[in-house]
Amino acid sequence: MRIIARFTLLSTLILLLVLAAVGANAKTCEKPFSKIFEESRSSVVQIFSVRIDPFNPVERVKYSTGSGLIIDDEAHVVTNAHVVHLASEIVAVVGESRMLEAELVGSDPISDIAVLRLKNVPTELDYLPLGGERGLEVGQEVIAIGHPYGMGKSASQGILSDLEVIVPLTTLSWETPLILSDASINPGNSGGPLISRCGEVVGITSIRFEQGSGLGLSIPSAAANAFAEQIIREGRVIRPWHGINGKMLPLPLQHLFSLPSGLLVETVEPGSPAEKIGLHGGKIPLRMGAFDFILGGEIILSVNGVRLRTRADVAQIARDLEVGQELTIEVWQEGSVRKVTTQLPERPVLEGDLRLLYASSLRREDRERP
Repeated sequence: MRIIARFTLLSTLILLLVLAAVGANAKTCEKPFSKIFEESRSSVVQIFSVRIDPFNPVERVKYSTGSGLIIDDEAHVVTNAHVVHLASEIVAVVGESRMLEAELVGSDPISDIAVLRLKNVPTELDYLPLGGERGLEVGQEVIAIGHPYGMGKSASQGILSDLEVIVPLTTLSWETPLILSDASINPGNSGGPLISRCGEVVGITSIRFEQGSGLGLSIPSAAANAFAEQIIREGRVIRPWHGINGKMLPLPLQHLFSLPSGLLVETVEPGSPAEKIGLHGGKIPLRMGAFDFILGGEIILSVNGVRLRTRADVAQIARDLEVGQELTIEVWQEGSVRKVTTQLPERPVLEGDLRLLYASSLRREDRERP
């Protein structure tokens, strides 16, 4: 009986300690936004960039304004690629009025992430590391800090509405779902941080919807950090290139046209490995409900022996691909099945990637002068 009593007492003490720790953690995540803003504001910079367009006879000089976040003690700043793309001069305003020249370390138009390095930094800088969105839930409060309309530093409060929004801006958008919140994002906010009640950076603001919607999208902090680390290390984001774009065939289309389950090849990027091994996109557009399909291309049944049955299968294979890897693809077309093999090179920057930096159906460009 004494042993049981001691065990019960010990279990109760452990439970109380755990509950106390949980309670303490909960309190640390209820900081007033005024305190979070005060602690974070010195890490957020305003960015001005100038780009000279040699092909435009009228508006040759383009101005951009945006925001950025100092992420380490080496004066690296994360911002949006569309803020600094092809800029000849970049200046960052640190603190309230200190202007520092910045050099572009690298940018990635697909993720809309760029990294700058501040030059001639006179003293130590405050910074906020990326990678703090673990444990986020829909309904949590956040603030977006930036320089809207080129004015002074400000904050807007909102709640998280969705953590896995896929916006079809590129053929690779589905690999990095975005965070949706109603913290107001305006021209000039792009590249600034989205911060939780714990004072952690949970995202980098990237896309705002048309005026009046009150919604904005941010790149998750962990993803932004992974892109930034690779840009700092390699000068770019390195991706394998296959050139295949398509959708999983839904059951109604399989039954209607007597097609096998698999990935429908809708388009093939010019010059890609997929084109070189003879894969073709479709030519017959078809709308089913809210979704468009292009029929007529091959259907990929498996990759390296892994059968494609769901979108999750495709996503897992895509995440595991590496530059230099050899792929064996089983494809179906018009009743016949064949296998083709290719080796994946590094994906170059394509014309469609750059188009995103100038036009988007969701974002009104921050490059417009306020």
